[in-house]
Amino acid sequence: MKLLVVCSNGISSGFIARRIKKCGLAEGFNDLEVKSISYQSFETENADLVLIGPLGEYVQNKMAAMCEKDKVPYLFIGHDDYVQMNAYKIFMEVRFFLERLQGGGK
Repeated sequence: MKLLVVCSNGISSGFIARRIKKCGLAEGFNDLEVKSISYQSFETENADLVLIGPLGEYVQNKMAAMCEKDKVPYLFIGHDDYVQMNAYKIFMEVRFFLERLQGGGK
């Protein structure tokens, strides 16, 4: 599973990405790949899911539109979870979202 974390310059998303990867490994997701990128260089890059950090409404909408165009699912990371780098909560939201997307959860 390939996740792509998007933020304004790629630095804070790098911290979040590493922590999400660590959480995923602890939960048995050994094939989890998590990359970070700035919104200025954003491409969906064959991601299974894009996580969009709190970037402001205009930029978030632009990222969402690009994901929809490429048919790549996306989630917005909540401001508090992003600022507090609550990677475990973010990972669990990703897991729940993907299970629902694949029809495994209700």
